[in-house]
Parts: sequence; C-alpha cells; structure tokens
Amino acid sequence: MKYKLLIIILCFIITGCYNYRELNDLAIISAIGISKDEDNIKLTIQVLDTNDSNTSDGQAKYVLFNSTGKTIQEALKTVMNESSKRLYINHMQVLIIDEDISKDGINNIIDFFFRNPESRKQYYVLITNNNIEEVLSNKTLLEKINGKNIRERIEKNSIFLNDINKLTFTDLIIDYLNPNKELVISSIELNNNKLLLNNSGIFKDDKLIGYIDKQDIIYYNFILDKIDNTLLTFKINDNYISIEVISNKTDIKVKNNNININFNINATINDINNSINTNNHNLKDVENKIQDKFNNEVYNSISNIINKYNIDIYGFKDLIYKNDYQNYNPFINLKDLNIKINSKIKLTHKGNGDDNINEKN
Repeated sequence: MKYKLLIIILCFIITGCYNYRELNDLAIISAIGISKDEDNIKLTIQVLDTNDSNTSDGQAKYVLFNSTGKTIQEALKTVMNESSKRLYINHMQVLIIDEDISKDGINNIIDFFFRNPESRKQYYVLITNNNIEEVLSNKTLLEKINGKNIRERIEKNSIFLNDINKLTFTDLIIDYLNPNKELVISSIELNNNKLLLNNSGIFKDDKLIGYIDKQDIIYYNFILDKIDNTLLTFKINDNYISIEVISNKTDIKVKNNNININFNINATINDINNSINTNNHNLKDVENKIQDKFNNEVYNSISNIINKYNIDIYGFKDLIYKNDYQNYNPFINLKDLNIKINSKIKLTHKGNGDDNINEKN
C-alpha cells in the first residue's frame, strides 16, 4: 500500500504541466487592432517586451507588429514569422476594431476569436475611427502600455461614470448569439493627441449602423441594471442640479407588448444652484421634479433610438420571449411597444454645508 502511495505522489511530482512554457519564450499580447488595408485585413499587435521589461523610468516596454493578409489567420502567420517567440494571447487587455470593418460586418472577427482556445475572452472590445497603430502608440504620463491603460480606463469608468458600454468579448458573444438583442460597442478616439472613450456604436446583426451618445449609454446601462454609480444633471426652473447616483435597482415588467420599466434610485446632491431650495420641506418637491425629468429623458432616449434605427439594443423582445411568450413575435415592430418609465429617486444626502447655504436664501 505504501509503495502504491509513493508511486502516485511521484507521478504528480515528475509530470508537471503539459503546456508549461517559459515566460521568455512567449510574446505576451497586450492588445490587438483589426483594420483594412485595401482588400486585405491588417493586424496591429501590441506585445510586451519581456527581454527588457523596464525602461529608465520604470515603465514596461512594448513592440508593435503590423501585418496584412486575406484573413486574420493569414495576417497572424506573418507576425509569427517575424517574432522569435510564440504569440501568447491569454493576457490580452483589449481588442480594437476599425470603424470601416465594423460597417462591413464583424462576424468573421467574432468567429476567429471565439475559436481561439488560449484566450480567456475577458478582454474588452472597442471600435475606433482612428488609425489603430496611432491609438496603440499613444502614451500617457501614468501608463506606457496602452492596452493596459485602455483596460483600466474602462474599469474606472464603470465605477464612477457608466457612460460607456463595458463590454468583454464574453459579453459580446452573449449579445451576438441572442436573436432578440443587438450589439452596442463603445468607441475610442484620439483627440488632440489625447485618448478618449467616446460614443458607442450600435449594430444591426453584425454591422455598425450608427452611434449613440454617452447620455444614451447611461440610460442604456440603467435599463440593463448595470449602474452602480454615475452623475446626472437636470435643469429645474432655469437652474441646474447635479446628483450622484449611489445605487439603483431596475425592474422591468412585460405583458401584452407593454414594457414597464421601474427604477429605484438612491442619490446624493453633488452640485446645486443656490436658488434651488433643498431644505427638508422642499426636498420632496425637488425629488419629484428630478423624477419627472429623468422619466422623460429615459423615454425620449429609447424612443429616439427606436424611431431612428428600429433596432432593439435593450433586449425588450428577449424579455417578452422569456416572460410573455404567448405574445412573442420576433418580427414585432418596436414602435408598437407601449413603453412606460417610472422612477423613485431618493436623495439621501444634500452635501456638506448645504443647509447652511440655504439658510441664507
């Protein structure tokens, strides 16, 4: 019995990992960009320099590879021939797709990366109308590796602003395979040599057909119950008030093509015009006015997108399919849906010194 136990232990010790690779043998990919070069596919691949990982300022180095081919795989082979190391995609931070390719359709891109067995599929997906090589070459004072920089910006945005669609490749696959929901992919652009997360592209099937702005995306994230924190500004009686949303719960009820969207929001007053009185006996009135504004803006955002593009980015048809199947029609005209917005906004804090300010009014 002891000998059997010893053999089992030795088997674990001497076998190791079948796919183990030395770090110095790998070309670790931080970002991949896909664009057009006439009739060819162009790949721009950002690879970490593991031979000399630190510069004089302590920041990691990277190398950009560019290659073309009739397919992604053909372009990738060129990079593999140029590199003395094996390309390693498992730590990729971001995939950036050129706007022109997005307009033609991204089905082949989705298919290629979905089939890749080494990828964790947790990298973020963006589109751009800029030169991808310039996007990935852009450096900030705080971060030299742009793939990592872009990833961190996306994650910080989802904590504080939520005015982009935080979309991993896994999220993209889920939406793409859902016949009742269209894709929304946020964009990144260079503006005066500054890299900015910008408006979001909306797709019909796999083709980019237009853009919606950041305010629309905030409401999109509210509807999908993806808001943890954001800032909202409303005009009340020719004055402005800004609130910080600190929590939200979205509940959507569907019945007979009626879509009732209910928001339960807790927020604090972040910035306020002094002529808006928020003393305790007026606070309820302020809450009601903000609720009315919010309800109207969310409804108008949904209506404008449906009327202009006639696509369902919110998954309303999917909700009908799952919760009211007897009334499900995959070819329903979205304009025939009866959408109602109801919000309950509770201002839990008026900000430091707010009472003192209002006492002077």
